[in-house]
Amino acid sequence: MDFSQTSIIPKLQERYEYSVFLNDSDTNNLIAIVSFILISIFILTILLLIMLYCYSKQRNSYKTAPTDLATFTYSSSLSTSSHSSLITNTDSLSTTSQSTSTNSSITIAKTPLKEISISLPIAKPTFNESKPQLSIDSKMKTKTLFESKSLYNKRRGSNNSLTLTINPIKKKLTLSSPSKECSTLDYLSKASRLLTIPDLIEISKDGTNLYNEFYLIPFNHAELHVQGSSIKNRYKTIVPNETTRVRLPIRNNDPLSSYINANYITGYKDEPKAYIASQGPMSNTINDFWFTIWTEQVTCIVMITKLFERNKNKCELYIPEQINETKIYDNIKVSVNQVKQFQDYEIRQISVTCNNETRIVYHYWYTAWPDHNLPENPNALIQLIKQVENLKKFDDMKKGRVLVHCSAGVGRTGCFLAIAIGIKQIDNEALIDIVKIVCRLRKERGGMIQTLEQYEFIYQVLAYYCVYYKNFPILPTSIQCSPILSSPSSLCLKSPTETTSFQFTTPTN
Repeated sequence: MDFSQTSIIPKLQERYEYSVFLNDSDTNNLIAIVSFILISIFILTILLLIMLYCYSKQRNSYKTAPTDLATFTYSSSLSTSSHSSLITNTDSLSTTSQSTSTNSSITIAKTPLKEISISLPIAKPTFNESKPQLSIDSKMKTKTLFESKSLYNKRRGSNNSLTLTINPIKKKLTLSSPSKECSTLDYLSKASRLLTIPDLIEISKDGTNLYNEFYLIPFNHAELHVQGSSIKNRYKTIVPNETTRVRLPIRNNDPLSSYINANYITGYKDEPKAYIASQGPMSNTINDFWFTIWTEQVTCIVMITKLFERNKNKCELYIPEQINETKIYDNIKVSVNQVKQFQDYEIRQISVTCNNETRIVYHYWYTAWPDHNLPENPNALIQLIKQVENLKKFDDMKKGRVLVHCSAGVGRTGCFLAIAIGIKQIDNEALIDIVKIVCRLRKERGGMIQTLEQYEFIYQVLAYYCVYYKNFPILPTSIQCSPILSSPSSLCLKSPTETTSFQFTTPTN
């Protein structure tokens, strides 16, 4: 008995102690969980209160923000590929601008309100058929050939500025243009603005109304659907207009061999097919290009582009690089006889042989006209145009056409042709109708003269030609520049050296 009792009691006591230990452990765990939950709820409550406080404070700040500002400064960047429009009156002023590429700031003073002026970079418009609406009385003043040593800085990031005032000097636009209801072709056939030389100089000086004038002229972009022709177009949106495009004879029973991205251009006094405006040759169109030179009896090629610009291919090299070097394009043999260097351009005398017949073609390569920019000095361009015209005085050149190309064949090409035709009109009539010239160009090849800056450049070069080459009596040239034109010394010429003729030796067979 004693033995059994002594063995059972310790076991019972051990079980009791173990059960007590388990109950204490569960209680501790429960207390820890409840404590964690309470602490979490407390922290979340504090965060929520902080958020509500911040929201309430911000809302109150909006309600108490001042609505009457003495001055307002807005820093932004204005796009060189989009429009900047301003609508101004005596009570309100709103400004709208799109995507940005160069930094500028606009400061608007509250008083006096009627004296507000805004200075900002020149807007570089996008090119489409739309006609932006700007008050015809707005005065736009841009730097011209006579007011800046550099006509234009780079088209993207230009520091040139235009100034619009709320009370501009009113100068009505005397543009004889068709009604809005007429078709694009009717407009391009009838629009006109005949100017005297003094009017031309005055307009080119301040750029008045050229914005409206430029965008009133329809671009007339073509929509050509020649099967398979897309591989022969450098740019998808620039194709030749159907009615005036150059059609080549079909070769090797290939209908596509008749296609080239080029158009006939009417010259001064309605001279039919005086010029051909073409895109720069591509690697797969060089043979077509030289076939065009041969079949269209082209005696002069004007090239207004470099082979590469901004690391992009703009034109393929389609002539031999060295003198006496010969290359064959399909069945046409091309060789360079001589080269002459001039300021900003060079001339090559080229022999072109096909079917045992040899012709002489002159190749002008103008390299001072950068892509998306303008030449700084017009003298070389004017001299080049004069030299091209003098070629037609030779008997074997009279019947030949002049082919002009850049990269796309519409921007720089259009400017060159407009200036060349304009110079002829000034020489023969002492009048100029740039609107009519540009309308004719766009009617025959859509998109000619792509930008407002190019359009202004045409006015300025023709005005420069009148003053410094034609010695217009109202603004005579002298040792010092005319104070009216405020011409910088680099463009102030006593008597410009006019190199309008040259002579090559006769090539030997």
